[in-house]
Amino acid sequence: FVVPDGVKRIERRAFVECDSLKTIDVSESVEFIERDAFDSCDAEIRAPEGSYAEQFAKEHKGERNREEARKAGYDISVDGKTFQRIVGRSGNTFSVPDGVETIAAGAFRSQGDLTKIVLPKSVAVIEGGDTFKRSLKLKTFEVADDNPNFSVIDDVLFSKDGKRLVKFPGASDKRLYAVPDGVETISKGALSDCTSLQSIVIPASVRSIDVDEFEYDVSLTSVRVVEDNANYRSIDGVLFSKDGKTLIRYPSGKRDASYTIPEGATSVVGMGFSGSSELRSVVISNGVEKISGAQFLFCRSLTSIEVAKDNPNFRLIDGVLYTKDGKTLIKCPCKMAAESFSVPDGVETIGKMAFGSCGSIKTIVISDGCKTIEAEAFYACSKLTAIVIPDSVESIDETALSDLSNRVEVRAHSGSYAEQVAKKLNVKFYPLE
Repeated sequence: FVVPDGVKRIERRAFVECDSLKTIDVSESVEFIERDAFDSCDAEIRAPEGSYAEQFAKEHKGERNREEARKAGYDISVDGKTFQRIVGRSGNTFSVPDGVETIAAGAFRSQGDLTKIVLPKSVAVIEGGDTFKRSLKLKTFEVADDNPNFSVIDDVLFSKDGKRLVKFPGASDKRLYAVPDGVETISKGALSDCTSLQSIVIPASVRSIDVDEFEYDVSLTSVRVVEDNANYRSIDGVLFSKDGKTLIRYPSGKRDASYTIPEGATSVVGMGFSGSSELRSVVISNGVEKISGAQFLFCRSLTSIEVAKDNPNFRLIDGVLYTKDGKTLIKCPCKMAAESFSVPDGVETIGKMAFGSCGSIKTIVISDGCKTIEAEAFYACSKLTAIVIPDSVESIDETALSDLSNRVEVRAHSGSYAEQVAKKLNVKFYPLE
């Protein structure tokens, strides 16, 4: 069908269900087309280059492609070049459609049945560090031989030149993995969610490891670094910077009940000790200057954090870690037995994940004078039912309250800043008299 020259508009449902048409040629004179003009019409829309109709035809085709993709169980961008995510699809193997150039962050996140991912020639970019996160049955990748950007070696996904390790499949049955010599960068999330991996060997060539690497590696007991690596070292299976000043990762599957941060270390970064289920006690040595509650997340056996007596930066008050001046509460041990916790007077800041994964606490009372509650301060507190927040609090990171389960109640005075935030986030609020 040819739309006659001179036609300026194509109205709603003009070609709806025109099943017999193969092509529709739209003239350059057309200035406007209703969005549903071609609904349920499979004909190819053709138009002069640079015309309004040509742009409409491209968008229409893209939307049709998206509809077909959704039926097949995934989302793509209108231009078909970005694979966005799997949607409601089951099956062990997924082949990314040819023509896709970018795989968006989180595209394969939490795919419980997925064991194999096939990448076509066209894929050039894999975004983000959580693209494959929590896909715990993933065992292998396959990449088209003529893909110029990625390759697979022993089921592991790499950049084509072998300099970047993109993803080690989490369900691999390997207990020991030696990163190949020549790899310079371990991408964020590349060695996370590895349920069977017990030991990792880092070669001399590696220059960059993301500080949040090795998350959820529940069996990992050792990270070993070859001696001539210029950037990293291993001390008793724990990953440090080469100079020993930065503790990067304590393997979460390590069986030791206690650990003393070595003298000379000044900071703990990234995931630190998180997920170390056997760890009951950590000693912070004199030189440590930087540590946060996030580094102890899901240390569910942790009952004690100790501080060397000459450390000028931190102190303990009733077993809880604070800055030396007592103004910032850094971390309440995850297995603290108390069901109720009252923040001491003088505390001005509740630090990031300060109460993260505390499994026993039901009520937290924040003292008057506190001003700031930082990100995810109460994250994964499974038994928490109430938080009392004083009028003095003037800054609350929204994630501190948005992560709360619907059984947790914020208690504060009517008209307070805490009430404003709680109501904005639809958190239960109880007004204090």
